[in-house]
This record gives sequence, C-alpha cells and structure tokens, in this order.
Amino acid sequence: MHKPLGKFSVVLLGVGHTNAHVLRMWKMQPVENAQLICVSDFPIATYSGMLPAVVAGQSTISDMQIDLVRLTQSAGARLVLGKVNGLDHEKRELLFADRPPLSFDFLSIGIGSRPTFSGVQVDDDAPLIAVKPMQTFLSRLQDMIASSRKEAPEIVIVGGGVGSIEIAFCLWQRFYGAPKHANEFGSSRPKIKLVTGASSIGTGLLASTSNRIKKALQERGIEL
Repeated sequence: MHKPLGKFSVVLLGVGHTNAHVLRMWKMQPVENAQLICVSDFPIATYSGMLPAVVAGQSTISDMQIDLVRLTQSAGARLVLGKVNGLDHEKRELLFADRPPLSFDFLSIGIGSRPTFSGVQVDDDAPLIAVKPMQTFLSRLQDMIASSRKEAPEIVIVGGGVGSIEIAFCLWQRFYGAPKHANEFGSSRPKIKLVTGASSIGTGLLASTSNRIKKALQERGIEL
C-alpha cells in the first residue's frame, strides 16, 4: 500500500550537512500533512570532514559516503536524482536539465560551494582538477595521473590556506607514507608543489604555526 502524499511539498535541494540534519530530524518527527523530497545530482552524499583521511589513505572512500537511497527511504522521504539548472520563483518549481520541473511549497537550498575561476586566465583547463565535487575527486585525480606520460608527474595545489595545506600533506601521505597505496598511481609517484600569492602560508595563523608548516613541507619535499 502507498502512503497518502501530504498536502505540502518540502524540497531539500542538496543533501549536505544542513539538509542531512533536516532529513534526520524529519525521520524522528515527520511534519504532519507534508511530504519531504530530497534532490541530489549524486546517489551518495560525501561527508567533507572525512575527505582528508580518505585522500591520505587512512580511510576508504566508503567511510565518507552516505547512501541517500537508504537514508531517504528510512525517513519516509522521496529521492529525486537529477541536475538542477534553474529555479522558477513564481511557479515555485525546480527546473532540471533532463526531467520535468518539480513543484514545491517550501524549498531549502544546501548545495555547498564550488571553486570559481572568475577573473583567472586559463589557457588550458585540461589539467585542472577541482576538489569539488568531492564524490569524484580521487577518481578524477587517479585518471589524470594514469594518463600522464611523465615518469614523475607534478601536482600543483593552488592556494596557501589551511585547506590547500591539508590536501598537500594528505596527498604526500598517500603517495609516500601509506605503503598500500604506493603503487596505485604507477611506478613513479608524483611531485607535490604548493603555490600561493600570499606573503605567508596559512592565512590567519600565528607566525610560529606558519613557520612549523613550512618546515614540515620542506621535510616532506613539498615545494612551496
């Protein structure tokens, strides 16, 4: 038997940290006379807090993945998989690239952030890899390195903030500090470089902390 649909449609666009919490609370105490619909372009959600450990080879990819099919089913919610490319405020509809519009009475948008290249001149974007979407970061990185013809390809991380620093250390750990991952990128392991336009690394950090980071990078052969 099918449960009757609620009079009101509550739509969560993106199932990141905030909307996942809403979904969890809905499971504990559903709203009367309303149906919950979750919209995502991936069948899994990625917990960003686990990404560093996964990149470093200390955890598996599955450790940071949330199965949205199981999660929504357990909460009595509906899952819609599709790429949203527009929003009609007047009609209260989400617009999709490959499916009919989805009507809503209430909409919560939690799609996270994406890197932008606005104002940056890019001659060739073929070798560029954005960390987000995180669901596919490692696979895209592996494919890129596997297709490289260099014996020791270079990975250049742009930005000197704490996020970039963390990625640099985690990649080094994966390539050089985790024996089980040593050969997954071929016989030659990549060189890692960190590029920043700031006068010091780690914006907002104490000078002593920044100096310790520089020393740790140097000890690992990560060029700054």
